[in-house]
Amino acid sequence: MSAERRCPQQLTWADFPKRKEADGWRCRKCRVLLTGRRTSWCSRQCEREVLLVVHWRYIRICILRRDKFRCQTPLESGGVCGQMAREVDHIVELADGGSFSDWVNLRSTCKECHKKKTAKSRMARAAAKKIPTISPNPVFTNMRCLMAAKTIQVTFNSLKVGAYFTIKGERFKKFSALTYESLDNAILGETYSTPGLLVDVVAPVNPTKAVVSKAVKKTVKKTAKR
Repeated sequence: MSAERRCPQQLTWADFPKRKEADGWRCRKCRVLLTGRRTSWCSRQCEREVLLVVHWRYIRICILRRDKFRCQTPLESGGVCGQMAREVDHIVELADGGSFSDWVNLRSTCKECHKKKTAKSRMARAAAKKIPTISPNPVFTNMRCLMAAKTIQVTFNSLKVGAYFTIKGERFKKFSALTYESLDNAILGETYSTPGLLVDVVAPVNPTKAVVSKAVKKTVKKTAKR
């Protein structure tokens, strides 16, 4: 079982229970009084509307038919894969808060594209967990010194591969000499840099002269004696 926290399914069968009242059975969706031997649905329409939000197998076959069983995963060169599709992918994954049953968030995909996309999304989430939130005026502290930091602008080409930076508050990682990828939006994938692209990085400066609490001063002194 995956340890990732998944977005809960919005509606389940528990939201549409069978209901029998004094005057008879009621439709599980619209609560209309049923006649004859019916005990669940007043019409095929009510049944279909519920299946489209709670029953994954039904949702899956509807999406495959909509896409004519062709993989709709976009390619870097443009267009879509187009291979025979047997699986359905959540574009924004449940672990990232994507909708379980919204057709806008679903697309047909082949097995190979599905595996690549899922692996890339998991790597992006893992990388995002390791990167601390960058504050406007961060302060780096340890047992020996109190260091301040500031945000500076540098060119993309001056960064090493694997370096982290921000653009307008969004976090990125330099993936190669020419590309970078977002840590906040895994769907974007790799993006090519433009000539002279300026990015923001956090760099430490000289020890701050700000007032330090007595508790911090005592801790620093004790550490220095050791």
